[in-house]
Amino acid sequence: MYCTGCGSQLDEGQEYCKDCGQRAGTVEKKPPYAVQTREKSEGITVLFSLLWAGAGHVYVGKISKGFAIILVYFMLFAIIGYLLTIGSWEYSHSDWFYDYYYFKFTYLREALLLTIPLFILWLWNIFDAYKSAKEYNSSIKTTGNPPW
Repeated sequence: MYCTGCGSQLDEGQEYCKDCGQRAGTVEKKPPYAVQTREKSEGITVLFSLLWAGAGHVYVGKISKGFAIILVYFMLFAIIGYLLTIGSWEYSHSDWFYDYYYFKFTYLREALLLTIPLFILWLWNIFDAYKSAKEYNSSIKTTGNPPW
C-alpha cells in the first residue's frame, strides 16, 4: 500500500505515513476555490452611463476610471451652475431708496460653451462603458476571469 499524500510505501497495518504524517487510506480533499464570475449586462452598463456619467464604468469594475469621470462631470456641472447662478448676480445701487441685487445672465455664453465638453464626455462615457462591458464579458467567456 502507498501513501495518498506523498506516495511513499507503507508497511502492512501502518496507520500513518512516516514521511508526511497523513493517515493511511485517507485522501485529503481540498475545497474548490473556483469563484464563478458572472457576465455584466451591456444594457445595464449603458443605462447606468445614461443616468450618470461614470456609473457604467463602476458597474463593470473599472472603479477608479468611473470615479474620475464622475468627478470631472461633477466639476463641469458645478462650474456651469456657478456661472448661471452665483456669477450672474449683479449689485445695483441705482435706486435712491434701496440697493438691490438683480439676476443677469452675465456668463451665459461661457456656461453654454462648457456644455459642449460636458456633452462630449457624456457620449464618450456611454460608448467606453459599453466597450468595457463587452471586453469584460469576452474575457469571462474565454478565460473565466475578469480582465482587470
